[in-house]
Amino acid sequence: MTKQVKPIERNTDEAQLQELVKKIPDLISVEEFGMVGPMMVIGRETSLPSGSVDLVGLTQIGEILVIEFKTGPQNPDFRHALSQLVDYGSDLWSMTYEEFEEAVPLRYFASDRCDDLRVKGKSTLEEAMIQVWPDSDPSESTEFRDAVTRRLKDGHFDYVVVAQRFTDPMLNTIDYMNNSMPGCR
Repeated sequence: MTKQVKPIERNTDEAQLQELVKKIPDLISVEEFGMVGPMMVIGRETSLPSGSVDLVGLTQIGEILVIEFKTGPQNPDFRHALSQLVDYGSDLWSMTYEEFEEAVPLRYFASDRCDDLRVKGKSTLEEAMIQVWPDSDPSESTEFRDAVTRRLKDGHFDYVVVAQRFTDPMLNTIDYMNNSMPGCR
């Protein structure tokens, strides 16, 4: 979490907002967070031991985004969103590339939740990568795999909370986390 971004639109339906970002991942401008875009969605309501991650994304250089949506008055506790993200990160931490691929993207690509025809039914993350980022060189797949593997091993994830507004205490917490948790943002 690096900074507050202007709201897309007021929305009180978390599922509807998740679907919108899933269909148009560029609504989360990863470049504004210092990442290399565009983002590929590789999971929606992904089941992990600690719960279901709203969205999981990857960038072209293997940055892993764990995204949680909080909208409206039914989700006023920002601390809950942060604890969910940390729980999800701990579930992903230390997975091998193969475990991650099986648990997140391949499960998503095979599910009814996936409606991106570029990745639907793909049997490897590298196949999806070539479809989503056609300008990527096949030799980059090894670098991509190595980058994802490093991030999983080290627990270096990018946590994103999508919310209608952020209070000053929330922003202070985000600044604290960004400055005290090297490797995570």
